[in-house]
Amino acid sequence: MFTMATAPQCVRKDCISADAAPIGCVASLPECCLERATAANPALALRLRELGIRPGIQVKLGQKVAGGGRIVTVGSARYAIDRKTLQQLDIKL
Repeated sequence: MFTMATAPQCVRKDCISADAAPIGCVASLPECCLERATAANPALALRLRELGIRPGIQVKLGQKVAGGGRIVTVGSARYAIDRKTLQQLDIKL
């Protein structure tokens, strides 16, 4: 019998969606929030690890780009991340 894994519930109350964060803010990615986002989508987990987006990392959320995505700075690297992915990530300001 096939059962779908459920994403762990985030226990933090002070997190917001990365999509809703103010421009220019520096935020951290709590482990519980990142696990919740990637539990249902292993491909997303792999891609985020490839980009260096791991639990506890500090990211700077920059300007919005076409289609609702954002420029995200991780260390010295800058990436354009789409809106759907940002909506799945919760961050702590």
